[in-house]
Amino acid sequence: MRSDPWFQAWQNGQADEGQVDSEFVSGWLRITTPSEIALYAQAFRLLASQGVYGEAARALMRASLESLES
Repeated sequence: MRSDPWFQAWQNGQADEGQVDSEFVSGWLRITTPSEIALYAQAFRLLASQGVYGEAARALMRASLESLES
């Protein structure tokens, strides 16, 4: 599981849950509707649970780089 401070704050309920800011190529969007914020939080938790972090992520990147060199 991720160990960076922002992720830990989100998981522990310490992140600002009053808004979600999404940045796009052409601008940004601020979400403040509670039901939409809950949807973003659910998506974040789902994607974060599927991520690879720390040494496992570094090993995956090394293996990818090595495959390009072959």
